[in-house]
Amino acid sequence: MHSIAVIEDDQDARETLVDLLEEHGFRAIGAGSGRVALRLLLDRRVDLLISDFQMPDVDGEELVRSLRATLPYGRDLPVIILSGRERDAWSDPNVAFLVKPPVTEDLVALVRSLIARAKAASS
Repeated sequence: MHSIAVIEDDQDARETLVDLLEEHGFRAIGAGSGRVALRLLLDRRVDLLISDFQMPDVDGEELVRSLRATLPYGRDLPVIILSGRERDAWSDPNVAFLVKPPVTEDLVALVRSLIARAKAASS
């Protein structure tokens, strides 16, 4: 079972995403801030990160940069950024964007695709 971290400061949105991912066969853990996520992911390996772009303490871009620099597997970690805008000005080719709220089918398909691509790249 693949593990996914959901980083979202809105508790209802975070719980909805965690529940949705679990209903589709993933193990999901949530964190309410970028700072909590940084601490959580130092102790836990995940297969994919889903993060809100705008958060009060550490935004999604800063979180991804920190994880890429800190985690042993961070450079290859697939990331989905959820944003209220179509695509924020960010040039990391290993980051996928979805507009909030994501369509369930689109989110699940993207999660599966990114995990499969990461697995194939590491083989």
